[in-house]
Amino acid sequence: MIKALIFDCFGVVVTETLTPFRDRYFSHDKRALEQLNDMTKAVDLGFLSKVDYHREISRLCGLSEQEIYNTLENGSTLDTRMIDVIKSYKPRYKIGMLSNVSPRRIDDFLSSQDKKLFDDLALSYELGVTKPDYAAYRAAAERLGVSPEECVFIDDQERNVTAACEVGMRSIHYKNFAQFERELKKLLQ
Repeated sequence: MIKALIFDCFGVVVTETLTPFRDRYFSHDKRALEQLNDMTKAVDLGFLSKVDYHREISRLCGLSEQEIYNTLENGSTLDTRMIDVIKSYKPRYKIGMLSNVSPRRIDDFLSSQDKKLFDDLALSYELGVTKPDYAAYRAAAERLGVSPEECVFIDDQERNVTAACEVGMRSIHYKNFAQFERELKKLLQ
C-alpha cells in the first residue's frame, strides 16, 4: 500500500536548468563533463560554494560567471501545478522531497508555506549523500516513517528513478506534467 509520495525538486517541482546547460556546453567534452558532474555533486553536498562553482564552470566552458549565474540560478521557476498536486494528495499521503541541492538553494523557490506541504525535505547537503546512492532513498523513506516499498518517487532523471526502483520504491520518470499525472493516478488506484 502506498503511504508516501516523494518528489525531486529540480526538473519536477522546480524547472530544471542544469541539464539543458550541461547538454549544450559539455556534451562534446567527456573530461569537462566529468569535472562538471563532480563539481555539481560537491556543491550539492555543501563542500563547494556557489561562487567557486560558477567560477570553475566559467573556466571550463568559457562563459562569464555572470552568464552562468543567470542561466543556472535565475532560469528556474516553481511549477505551481505541481504544488497544486501536492496539496491535493497531502490529506491522504505523507509528502516528501528528495533533492540533490546545495545549502539554502531550496529557499530560492519554496516559500515557508510551500515547505509546510512537505512532511520532510531530505536534502543532499544535509544527508551527506546524493542520488542515485541507495542510502538517499532509504533515508527519505525512513524520515517519513515508511518503508521504501510504501513510496512513490518522482524524478526527471532516469538514473535516479532506476535507483529508487532498485531499493523497492515505485517510481515515475517525469517527462511532462500530463504524463506524470496519468502515471500517478494509475499507481494510486
